[in-house]
Parts: sequence; C-alpha cells; structure tokens
Amino acid sequence: MVDRVRHGRETIVISDHGDAPAAALTPVGELAELRRLQEEADIAEADHRKAEGGPVVTHDAFMDDVEAGDAQSAAS
Repeated sequence: MVDRVRHGRETIVISDHGDAPAAALTPVGELAELRRLQEEADIAEADHRKAEGGPVVTHDAFMDDVEAGDAQSAAS
C-alpha cells in the first residue's frame, strides 16, 4: 500500500469493518499542501477575530477553539 501511495500518488482510505472512513494514507506532498491550507485557514480565522475586536486569548486557547470548531464541522 505504501508503494501505491508513494509512487502512484494514490490516496488510500481505510475504514473500520466497512464503516465510515477511519484513516487515510496520502502522499507526503499532499499532506504538506493540506497542512499549508489549514495554516492559512487558521491565520485567516485569527485575522477575522482580531478585526471583530474580540477578546484577547493565548495562542493555545485560540488553537483549542479552532480545533474544537474543526471537530464539530467534521462531525456534521
């Protein structure tokens, strides 16, 4: 499977007993792109909140809030 992902640039989705997807194997280049896009989205969210004049929070508290929102979005 790793060779298919590495050399074939294929993404493999893994499910648990045929249920909803549980994990995925993806080429490292695609992972880097996903991480870059997530970072851009996090920065845009921080800029938006800053422009609204919301409360000042620590980076850790902000990231906890963003991750909670991401998890909630993924669950719906």
